[in-house]
Amino acid sequence: LARERASEISDVRYHLRFTLTPHAPSATGHEDLTFKLKSASTLLLDFREGTAAGLTVNGKPAPAVIDHGHIELPRALLKEGENTVSIDFAAPVAPAGKAITRFEDKDDGSEYLYTLFVPMDADMAFPCFDQPDIKARFHLELTAPDTWTVIGNSPIEKSSVEGNQRLTTFTETRPISTYLFAFAAGPFRRV
Repeated sequence: LARERASEISDVRYHLRFTLTPHAPSATGHEDLTFKLKSASTLLLDFREGTAAGLTVNGKPAPAVIDHGHIELPRALLKEGENTVSIDFAAPVAPAGKAITRFEDKDDGSEYLYTLFVPMDADMAFPCFDQPDIKARFHLELTAPDTWTVIGNSPIEKSSVEGNQRLTTFTETRPISTYLFAFAAGPFRRV
């Protein structure tokens, strides 16, 4: 699977939007994925332990079924050249063993969330081609409590507050492997 995908897929871009809610068992998100495909054939996205809904492939609805850690992108909806996939998802958040990890400070009760994808756990956080030789550009938007600091792979492009939530948009990264994509959020202080 990995060799076939690496030979067929190029110019990958993930536009990811995560909503981080304190003490929630999952982080919800939306993904817009674009990539070039050499030949139209059935393609698998990696995603495990989460839920998925609202899948569209090149503007047409498709079943968002997770089967053995994969979501199938039907051949009939794919085309040679540029393809666009959109999907809503939820990924588990836990103190250990998940790609999005929660740390709770026992002294002051503060909560911190961070990603830990090495070596192959990006597919527990969002649907992706989770292999190191398919590098991609990442554009990240995080919605989190306005009292939290958020950190990503790239500089902050803009930030706005609505109610008690802050939407932070990061600039697009250079091409990186999925296991290097990262974010952290919580009541951090800059030192």
